Amino acid sequence: MNRPEELAIALQSILDGSSLPEQIIVSDDGDGSAEDVAKRFAGVIYLPGPRRGLGANRNNCISAATGDLIAFIDDDVTVDREFVAIAKESSLEQVITTGWELNHSHDPARKVSAHNASFLGFQRVAPGEQLKAICINATVFPRDLFDNALFDEQIRYGYEEIDIARHAVSLGWSIVYNDDLHVSHFPAASNREGYAGVLNVSRIYITHKAYRHYERNRAKAAAFNVFAAIHHLAYAVKGGHPFAEAVSTIRAAREKQRAYR
Repeated sequence: MNRPEELAIALQSILDGSSLPEQIIVSDDGDGSAEDVAKRFAGVIYLPGPRRGLGANRNNCISAATGDLIAFIDDDVTVDREFVAIAKESSLEQVITTGWELNHSHDPARKVSAHNASFLGFQRVAPGEQLKAICINATVFPRDLFDNALFDEQIRYGYEEIDIARHAVSLGWSIVYNDDLHVSHFPAASNREGYAGVLNVSRIYITHKAYRHYERNRAKAAAFNVFAAIHHLAYAVKGGHPFAEAVSTIRAAREKQRAYR
């Protein structure tokens, strides 16, 4: 969003690949600067974004996609030369394929792959026998999934990828890991400050939703709300963060819980 230089690099990395996708769609959720970038690349489809956050923006791409397989990358990501070729080999039979990213926000860059969520919703748990998470920038979805599950448009930023993964698993889909499927992620500094404020709202909201609606476990969902509130408030006190902001975060998450249908 509002990162035209990064977007141009991302698009070029796709076009430099050994195989090209059927479509390249840019959904612009920013200030409109992406349109000029998209026009520089022949065949790239430009869509004005809904400007309601990541969930709605990803759904905007889905509505325009015509292929059997769909992958999403952010504008600060570049794909490996073989990414599209490997993606095209993914299964169409209720299987989501996920890989990994080389994250360059650290020095040296580190390999980041999907981890399942802890009880409080933090993605820290080794997958074990069943993977219930994805690395969104290195994942291939069969188009058929989105006939029954879309990205949650209440999620402005953060955790939308584990929410769609949990939803898919609850519908009987499997997630498989492919170590050959990978991208490079160069997290841009712009917009990060605004994102930080909504991450915990997203985590608390989608974790409760997973227990209450995907697992259909009311007791677990209720217990989570209690422990999540205690944990978040205690973290605020320990870290010297404004207590009122922590309370506001919990209230915002609860509002989203009540609004979900």
